[in-house]
Amino acid sequence: GMAHYRAGRTSEALWWWQFSYFSNWGTTASATLRALHSVLAHVRLNQPLEELDGLDTDQSMGDETLEFEAGRVMAEEIGEPLGVRPAK
Repeated sequence: GMAHYRAGRTSEALWWWQFSYFSNWGTTASATLRALHSVLAHVRLNQPLEELDGLDTDQSMGDETLEFEAGRVMAEEIGEPLGVRPAK
Protein backbone atom coordinates (compact mmCIF):
# COMPACT_ATOMS: atom_id res chain seq x y z
CA GLY A 1 0.00 0.00 0.00
CA MET A 2 2.73 2.50 0.89
CA ALA A 3 4.54 2.02 -2.43
CA HIS A 4 1.35 2.89 -4.30
CA TYR A 5 0.67 5.83 -1.99
CA ARG A 6 4.17 7.25 -2.43
CA ALA A 7 3.79 6.91 -6.20
CA GLY A 8 0.60 9.00 -6.04
CA ARG A 9 -1.81 6.10 -6.63
CA THR A 10 -4.07 6.77 -3.65
CA SER A 11 -6.97 4.56 -4.79
CA GLU A 12 -4.64 1.61 -5.36
CA ALA A 13 -3.02 2.18 -1.95
CA LEU A 14 -6.41 2.24 -0.24
CA TRP A 15 -7.41 -0.98 -1.98
CA TRP A 16 -4.27 -2.76 -0.76
CA TRP A 17 -4.67 -1.44 2.79
CA GLN A 18 -8.27 -2.63 2.82
CA PHE A 19 -7.24 -6.00 1.40
CA SER A 20 -4.50 -6.49 4.01
CA TYR A 21 -6.88 -5.39 6.78
CA PHE A 22 -9.54 -7.92 5.80
CA SER A 23 -7.12 -10.74 5.00
CA ASN A 24 -4.59 -10.40 7.81
CA TRP A 25 -4.07 -7.74 10.43
CA GLY A 26 -7.72 -6.76 10.97
CA THR A 27 -8.50 -10.19 12.39
CA THR A 28 -5.41 -10.11 14.59
CA ALA A 29 -6.15 -6.60 15.87
CA SER A 30 -9.78 -7.36 16.69
CA ALA A 31 -8.81 -10.66 18.38
CA THR A 32 -6.30 -8.75 20.51
CA LEU A 33 -8.95 -6.24 21.53
CA ARG A 34 -11.39 -9.05 22.39
CA ALA A 35 -8.75 -10.74 24.56
CA LEU A 36 -7.91 -7.49 26.33
CA HIS A 37 -11.60 -6.75 26.88
CA SER A 38 -12.10 -10.24 28.33
CA VAL A 39 -9.21 -9.84 30.78
CA LEU A 40 -10.27 -6.37 31.88
CA ALA A 41 -13.92 -7.35 32.28
CA HIS A 42 -12.99 -10.43 34.29
CA VAL A 43 -10.65 -8.54 36.59
CA ARG A 44 -12.90 -5.51 37.00
CA LEU A 45 -16.21 -7.33 37.49
CA ASN A 46 -14.96 -10.17 39.66
CA GLN A 47 -12.51 -8.36 41.92
CA PRO A 48 -13.72 -4.85 42.75
CA LEU A 49 -11.62 -2.94 45.24
CA GLU A 50 -13.41 -2.44 48.55
CA GLU A 51 -12.04 1.08 48.89
CA LEU A 52 -13.87 2.09 45.71
CA ASP A 53 -17.24 0.83 46.93
CA GLY A 54 -19.60 3.78 46.74
CA LEU A 55 -17.17 6.01 44.85
CA ASP A 56 -19.15 8.50 42.84
CA THR A 57 -17.63 9.86 39.66
CA ASP A 58 -19.91 12.89 39.99
CA GLN A 59 -17.90 14.08 42.97
CA SER A 60 -16.06 17.33 42.45
CA MET A 61 -12.72 15.70 41.66
CA GLY A 62 -10.64 17.26 38.92
CA ASP A 63 -9.52 15.41 35.81
CA GLU A 64 -6.00 14.96 37.17
CA THR A 65 -7.30 13.33 40.35
CA LEU A 66 -9.59 11.01 38.41
CA GLU A 67 -6.74 10.13 36.04
CA PHE A 68 -4.44 9.34 38.97
CA GLU A 69 -7.09 7.23 40.72
CA ALA A 70 -7.91 5.32 37.53
CA GLY A 71 -4.23 4.55 36.96
CA ARG A 72 -3.77 3.43 40.54
CA VAL A 73 -6.82 1.17 40.39
CA MET A 74 -5.73 -0.39 37.09
CA ALA A 75 -2.22 -0.97 38.41
CA GLU A 76 -3.59 -2.65 41.53
CA GLU A 77 -6.31 -4.71 39.87
CA ILE A 78 -4.52 -5.69 36.68
CA GLY A 79 -0.81 -5.07 37.12
CA GLU A 80 -0.28 -6.79 40.45
CA PRO A 81 -1.98 -10.09 39.48
CA LEU A 82 0.10 -10.14 36.28
CA GLY A 83 3.32 -9.34 38.15
CA VAL A 84 3.78 -5.91 36.55
CA ARG A 85 5.71 -3.56 38.80
CA PRO A 86 4.83 0.14 38.93
CA ALA A 87 7.22 2.55 37.21
CA LYS A 88 9.40 4.65 39.47
